[in-house]
This record gives sequence, C-alpha cells and structure tokens, in this order.
Amino acid sequence: MVVAVVTDSGEASVIQASAVINLCDPSDFTARTKKSLLPNTAVSTTATCGSDFALARANTDLSVGVISRSVNFGLSSFAGGIAKSDTGFIVRGNPGSIDLPLTFNFGFDGLVSVKTEPGNPASVALASVDYSVNTTQIRGSIFLSSQGGLPVGINRVRLDGAAPNAVIKARLTPKLTIDVDGSKLEGVLTPTTLSFLGLTNINPMLSVDLGEIETQSALLAGSIATAVNTLGIPALNLAGKVVSIVPGAKVDIGFDIEYFVDTQIQHQLNVQQAGIIDILLQSHATTSTANATASIGFGNSFLLKSITLPSDFKLIDHKNLSVEFDSGLTMGVTIVETSAVNSLPEPGSFSIMLLSLAGLGLVVKRRSKP
Repeated sequence: MVVAVVTDSGEASVIQASAVINLCDPSDFTARTKKSLLPNTAVSTTATCGSDFALARANTDLSVGVISRSVNFGLSSFAGGIAKSDTGFIVRGNPGSIDLPLTFNFGFDGLVSVKTEPGNPASVALASVDYSVNTTQIRGSIFLSSQGGLPVGINRVRLDGAAPNAVIKARLTPKLTIDVDGSKLEGVLTPTTLSFLGLTNINPMLSVDLGEIETQSALLAGSIATAVNTLGIPALNLAGKVVSIVPGAKVDIGFDIEYFVDTQIQHQLNVQQAGIIDILLQSHATTSTANATASIGFGNSFLLKSITLPSDFKLIDHKNLSVEFDSGLTMGVTIVETSAVNSLPEPGSFSIMLLSLAGLGLVVKRRSKP
C-alpha cells in the first residue's frame, strides 16, 4: 500500500490532503506536494500505480478536490483521496453583535462513473464520494456499484444542503459482449445500432431512480438482448474488429454508468462576530478481478461562491457586512430572496430520487435487415 499525506497549518486554519493506492510496486509510485507560505495556502498530493491514480488537494480558502481512478485487469485494487480544510472567520460591520443568519454557498460539481464487463460476475467496480460541512451539520454522498455490466447493491445520491436547482444527470451507455473464436469482445451500442434494433426511445442521458436502478437496468438489458437475438446486427465494432452478429447469437448486455452533479451546497450559520467552517471531501474507487473501471472526478469543489442574507432580514444594512477568513480571503454579504432561502431542505432530509427507467416505454420492433 502507498500513502501520501500532506498537512499544513496556520494559527486558526488547517488543511490536509492524502492519496492512497493499495497495490503498487514502490518504483511505480510518485507523490508530489506543494506548499506555500502565503496566506492563501494550498497543498496537494498524488499517488499513482500503473493505471490507478489518486489525487487530493486542499486550500485555505476552503476549496478542496479529490480525483480517484481504479482500472483493473487482475487483482483487486483501491484508490482514494481525502481533502480537508478548516478555517476560522470574523464578521465585519456588525458592531451590535446581532445574530446574522448567514448562508455560505459552495460550488459542488463532478462525475462518478463505474464500468464493468457485461456477463462477467467477476468484474466489479465501486465508486463513491462523500462530503461534510462542519462535521455533522451537513453530510452527503454518492455511491455507485456495478457487477457484470449491471448496477448492484445500494446505489444512492444524497446531497444534503444542495440548492433547490441541483442538477444530476445519469448517462447509461449500453454495451455488448460476445464470444468470437474463443475470445470475448466488447463494444458500445451506438444510437444507429439501437435505432436499427427498434430501440428508438433510449436517451443517452437518462434520469434514474436509484432505488430501482438494479431492477430496471436488468429489464432494459433484457429488452436489448431480445432485440439483438431477434434481428442480429449486420456490423458492430467490437474491440477494433467489425463483427456481424447473427440472430440467435448469445450476447451479454450491460451499461457504463456515469453520474454528473452540478449544484451548490448551502450552509446556514447564525453568526455574530466570528465562526469556524470545516470541509471534508473524500473519494473511493475500487475494482475487482477483471476488466473494470471506477472513477471519481471532483477536482475543484467547495469553492465559496457567495455569502448571503435573506431579503426579509432587516436588522442591519448588509452593505456594511463582510466576512474575513484566516486565509486572507474577504467576501461581502449579498441579499437573496426569502423564498429561495425558505425552500432550502433541512440537513439530512434531501435525498435526490430521479425518474425511473420504467418510464422509457421501450419498444422492440421486428425489422428485416437492410
């Protein structure tokens, strides 16, 4: 196992970044760190082993990032990153020490992806990203797992503190494997191929109910397999070879699964003169045995976008307010409409559940080959 850890601290702020890969020859491992004595301090570290990669970075301006990739064609492997930033702040322009309901708005966007070999139960991939703000006040996670080309287990997206306009999109890319002359070949089913098979209602960006993704993906894979067995495919590019699949051929269907997140995490604090914010972001990418990939890309998250007060808060003139962080960053306070504040979910209550694959209304049509 290789571990790279970097820590830097100031009087009231601590940042830490660590990267881990469990399988590696020491000669293949590289770790780089970066420190700065300037107020706006950043640290970062990486770990590499073959195709496996882990990166973590943290900045005293509270922004953090993690990237993990596990690509495995043999033994089980794991790549993970942890980034942590703690900082204090003081409020300027509040001489009367009024309780201020300040909301700190952080950017949060990235990708989680799992890819496994259809029909191969030994091909397993798991990818997750977790975050917390002020330890337990806001906690969220994304967890995806796949085996043999299909999602398995408990897959979830829970974005505590997410803005009402949070965007999550799921891309399920259908693919096929088939034995050709004793070798198993794999390839992606393109929109043209799917159209030939009569599967005209498959959208490359599908909304998915994570509570039903395992069942619905299996049904969708069955529909594609039925269409292929019925019609065959005249020409399909599999691993660089153009293969003709005849009707009745045994094929395995699966999906590459990707989730894209683009939102803000909003953390409200009642503050008079000073406070502390700590951010933790961690990623885990694990693959097992055969032809599997797990990836997490949240390389620049929790960048502070704004600090706001609700429009119905009239006890102080917001134009005089600013927040000064230990890093040296200073940001003014702006006003946001009260309706937007009131619509924020309570911490721990917001779990995004999207539309089910069952609503796709897949239709398999019999067609003669062109």
